[in-house]
Amino acid sequence: MRRASYLLLCSLAALPRATARGETLELEVDPARGIDAAERGGKLDPLRTLTFALREAGERGSAVTVRLARGEYVHREGAEPGEAFPIRLPGNLPRVEIAAEPGAVLAGAGDEPLLLLEGAPSGQEIELEVSGLELRGGLAGACLDLAAGASVVAVFEDCLFKDPAGKGLELFLAVGASARVRVFRSTFRGGFGGAALEPSKSTRCDLHVEECAFESIGAYGPGGVLGAGVELHVDPGAILDARILRNRFIGGGAALQLTSAERAEGGPAAGSLNLLFAGNLVRGAPAGAPGASGPVTNALYASLHRHHNLDLTVAQNTFRGIDGRVLFHDNLDALAGGPLPRWTFVNNIAWGIGAGSEIDAEDLPGFPWDWVVRSNILEKSSLGATGVDGNLSLDPLFAGPGDERLGPGSPARDRGDPAFAGFTDLDLAGSCRRAAPECPPPDGIYRIDIGAFEHPGFCDVENVTFVRGDCNRTGTPLTISDPIFAFGVLFLGTAEAPCPDACDANDDGTVDITDGIHVLNFLFLGGRPPALPFELEGRDETQDCLQACAQGS
Repeated sequence: MRRASYLLLCSLAALPRATARGETLELEVDPARGIDAAERGGKLDPLRTLTFALREAGERGSAVTVRLARGEYVHREGAEPGEAFPIRLPGNLPRVEIAAEPGAVLAGAGDEPLLLLEGAPSGQEIELEVSGLELRGGLAGACLDLAAGASVVAVFEDCLFKDPAGKGLELFLAVGASARVRVFRSTFRGGFGGAALEPSKSTRCDLHVEECAFESIGAYGPGGVLGAGVELHVDPGAILDARILRNRFIGGGAALQLTSAERAEGGPAAGSLNLLFAGNLVRGAPAGAPGASGPVTNALYASLHRHHNLDLTVAQNTFRGIDGRVLFHDNLDALAGGPLPRWTFVNNIAWGIGAGSEIDAEDLPGFPWDWVVRSNILEKSSLGATGVDGNLSLDPLFAGPGDERLGPGSPARDRGDPAFAGFTDLDLAGSCRRAAPECPPPDGIYRIDIGAFEHPGFCDVENVTFVRGDCNRTGTPLTISDPIFAFGVLFLGTAEAPCPDACDANDDGTVDITDGIHVLNFLFLGGRPPALPFELEGRDETQDCLQACAQGS
């Protein structure tokens, strides 16, 4: 009887979960031991290809989560089927999730995209999430080609887009389509572009790219000015919001490429772009830098027309070893007769620049017009040499070749304009963006450094999450090991607290014997629980002078 029950449970585990229409179908895929056949897809009898799994989900009309085991997912000839590129993401499903184990690689030739979403009907909203997957080769790693009126919410996390024949991630929007796209902690390596957005008339798109790396993107076009980590185009009537935050751009025609359509007869004349490019490192090939660095032709490439509504902010970035300029306008002659699209350029470091000035428009009459250019370190610009609006031309004293953190005595420390400090809470290394060498600061202001990196100090806002009382950072529930760890830190010197705020159980701004006693009372005498955040992780909402929690502790 027990054996029969065991076999029944095993057979149930082998079945794909939730096959009823409207529920989420869960399918397991393994290229080494899977077989593509109907009614398979469980953990004990996985499918072989992602192609078959998505086709099955499309036929059933249900949302799907596909889990990919490690291994190569490639096209094969012969009796054993392989992937059929492009792998089409069903446009009739409300949600598609592809979750890959480390070592799962989708690899194909350069004549088709590896993943393709197209043909979603008008009015259809699709959620797409891809995580942990390496997309190697293909014309593009992933291409989202939205039909008129369709909508997508897409998230790419912890992915590697490697050596596409074209660009890593492409997004095309037909008239009236809309998209919200998030790209987090992913790497784009090789090819001729990282993430590219091409809208049509009257489309809407919200793009957020954060903590990504763009490496060795191929430059092309006259002078090698094209080929960028992120490419954005503004069409008539299109509304674009883009946040490009805390990324590393190492090599390419540009880190960011901005283009817009010329004024057309009839139809909507102007599109809009609200851009925030903040906290990024753009490195070319400075002397002594690692061999993989650069070159970068121009950091920011712009071919924009003034009739569009453009709000462009570049803040708290570090530009180093750029062959040409930080800001290069491809159509500068056409714009010379009137004001250029308005830029806000604050709290940036630009050093080791090859051209005569960081900004090509500086030679035009009336520069900088209504632009905001302040509190930057500019090696070549006259704004830095004359000290106008807090701009400097002093060596930022980087920590070393290929290391753009600020070294001792750097003039960039605490010299940023605090009015523009709220764009990101973290610097490129994950430390708090506003820090002071002493707490509280004498004037009450937690200042900001110029550039992408903040030197360590006391933070005005804690960004690391923790559980109050979890002094040893082993997680909840609290145990007697937490106050014992706290007493060891205080009296025996046996360890350092990775998160002092977690040890401050009563939230009085200090770590002392009363915190350990507070936890003991809670555990064994029914005393009050530790202060918030407790049970669930959260940020410290009370300001104190404890050192910030270590990232990853």
